[in-house]
Amino acid sequence: MDTNNEIPDSILKKAEKATQNLLPKKSKEVYSSEYEKFINWMTEDCVEHISETVLLGYFSDLSENFSPSSLWSKYSMVKKTLMVNKNFNIANYHKLIEYLKQGSKGYQPKKSKTLSRENVLKFIHEAPNETFFMKKVALIFGIFGGCRRQDLVNMLITHVEDRESVFVVSVPETKTDKKRIFTIIEEDEMNNKVDVLYSQLEKTFGKIPSIIAKYLGLSDPDKYTGHCMRRTSATLLAEAGASMTMLKRHGGWKSTSVAEGYL
Repeated sequence: MDTNNEIPDSILKKAEKATQNLLPKKSKEVYSSEYEKFINWMTEDCVEHISETVLLGYFSDLSENFSPSSLWSKYSMVKKTLMVNKNFNIANYHKLIEYLKQGSKGYQPKKSKTLSRENVLKFIHEAPNETFFMKKVALIFGIFGGCRRQDLVNMLITHVEDRESVFVVSVPETKTDKKRIFTIIEEDEMNNKVDVLYSQLEKTFGKIPSIIAKYLGLSDPDKYTGHCMRRTSATLLAEAGASMTMLKRHGGWKSTSVAEGYL
């Protein structure tokens, strides 16, 4: 087996660059942050070597402040970054995996509330455009396209094509790297105002469902979170009789269980 001393520097640099590209481009900073937290935890507890026992201790500490779903997410990031940064594989740490599974049993994740069809139509038709126009646009895009909050944040006017009788919208930089396109039937309100007002809304997408819920006088408006529009989109589609195949295609989901989680 070759050692680094036998490999030219130029090849080592290329290999290092290729290795760093193994982390997801869009969330590389998040992955790196989780890695640093783990390394800092080891340093603070004077731990020199990584082992399954060490990882069990680490995730036991995390479990005091994080939900089971968050622990799985952190496990995935720590596993990936240890492989990239230290060439260390924890995929076969079966005790650790079983520990995470046990913590997930009976756990019911909190879900955003959803808007009903009547809620959506009432807000679109009755809320004054002077105050709520861009929130209407975000709601329409979010529901027609089953968009995530970040999908809406990344969207530009160039991603919307006006074909007179219909708007064709391309969803940019999706979480799954799978391009999605959806259409919106034209309404008088969907015009060049979008270009003027969009920048005012860019940093408040996550609060839009709560604002809509407050306008409609719905209970617990704060429980209408950034996931509301995507969940509402999936729920309305399912209630209209869509099959699971159609639902997965609509949301860009590969997993049936993930798609079902939005219902």
